[in-house]
Amino acid sequence: LIGEIGAIKNRSRTASVVAMSECEVIHIRQSKISAFIQNIIVKEKENQLQFLKNVFYQNASLEEVKYLNSFLPSIRRQRYSKNEMVFTENSLIDSLYILERGNFTLTKNMTPVKDKDTFFLRKEKPGHVIVKDICIIEKENCFGEELVLYEQSSFTYGLRCFDHSCLVIKINIQSVTPIIRAEIERWKTRYS
Repeated sequence: LIGEIGAIKNRSRTASVVAMSECEVIHIRQSKISAFIQNIIVKEKENQLQFLKNVFYQNASLEEVKYLNSFLPSIRRQRYSKNEMVFTENSLIDSLYILERGNFTLTKNMTPVKDKDTFFLRKEKPGHVIVKDICIIEKENCFGEELVLYEQSSFTYGLRCFDHSCLVIKINIQSVTPIIRAEIERWKTRYS
């Protein structure tokens, strides 16, 4: 594949290619490559919308979820490797985290005491801190809503990738806060 960067970024060629032997070449126009990439981008956005619909609005129509499109630019997927921290205890809540693929562990900072098998929470006794796994969390769980629901500014636990590869959707918390609060009000009205 030669010239794909220029075609994707709409730039002039920066090198020449010379055949050293007889070869067969397929020429693909820049407009075809752009259309192909645009199709991939549209499909990716549709997949993100469908995933968000499954997590937040399981009984809603796709049309009701389309307004989520307004904050799609603040959504990004992030991959994590085994034992990599997604966020740590006491870190600021800046995003809503949706676990898309893989298993994760909740972690808690603890301080060892005289007996190696007994631990106290860090607040009980200062000193050397050990991060302990508390439980395994599966995909399609959500973290970070504490900021919206309880106005809590930092995580009281950490989250670590447990599998060899985990995928997380991160949404800027400022863009999703009005949607979560509106949904809470809608539920209050419906069930009161």
